[in-house]
Amino acid sequence: MSEKSKSPTKAQVMSFVLPFFIGGTYYAYVGVNHISTHPHQTLDYILAVPYAYITLGTCSGIFCLCFWRMAEGFLSMIKNWIIPKNDGQTTVKMQSYQP
Repeated sequence: MSEKSKSPTKAQVMSFVLPFFIGGTYYAYVGVNHISTHPHQTLDYILAVPYAYITLGTCSGIFCLCFWRMAEGFLSMIKNWIIPKNDGQTTVKMQSYQP
C-alpha cells in the first residue's frame, strides 16, 4: 500500500464529522423537545444531548463515511476500467518495410 492511502484525507474526515454533528444535533433537538412535553427531571436534559451525539451522531457519521469510501472506490474502479493506466509500457511504433 502506498503512504497516501494509509492516512485519511480531509474529505474522508469531513464525511464523518459533518453527518456526526448534523445527526447528533437533530437527535438532541428531538430528545429535548420530547422531554419538554412530558414529565421530566433535570438529569434528563443533561443526559439527552451527549446521548444524542453518542448514538445517532455516531451512527450517521459511520454510515456516511462508509458510503463515501464505497463511492470513492467505485469511482476509482470505473475510472481505471474505462481509462486503463499505461504502466510504463512502450507503444508499438509503426515501421515501414521497404527494400
